[in-house]
Amino acid sequence: MRAVLGTFPGPAIYFPSLQGRRCPRAVGHTEASVDLARLAGLKPAGVICEIMREDGSMARLPDLEEFAEKHGLKIVSVADLIKYKMRNEKFVRRVVETRLPTRYGGDFKLVAYENDVDAKTHLAFVKGILILMMLSLCGSIRSVSPVMCSGP
Repeated sequence: MRAVLGTFPGPAIYFPSLQGRRCPRAVGHTEASVDLARLAGLKPAGVICEIMREDGSMARLPDLEEFAEKHGLKIVSVADLIKYKMRNEKFVRRVVETRLPTRYGGDFKLVAYENDVDAKTHLAFVKGILILMMLSLCGSIRSVSPVMCSGP
């Protein structure tokens, strides 16, 4: 059976999470559920539910840890997921590199990077190991002062 809007009783929220973008920080429980599925090698989809306390209030982490122990479940916090992703995933990748002749000190290496978090492209003007400027193609300048980098 294929689930469609209306298959499950409400109230519920159905929406695509971050439109396929990856995020170093799981923005919320919905995004975290999708990240966990992806990390497990499954389709990037998740279903979440709220566990309630006897008094009708939302269960907090200590309540959830007790619930997990009672029912033999594993538990991971969104903070744990963020730490794991920051240690194990790359969110910026080099897209293209070219030589850029200028009248300001000769040739520079122009390197374009793209990040998976907000899909912005960033440019680095490199002279040796000195990066002269990095800026975002989406408008905001990231750094205008010279900075040293350890890479080529």
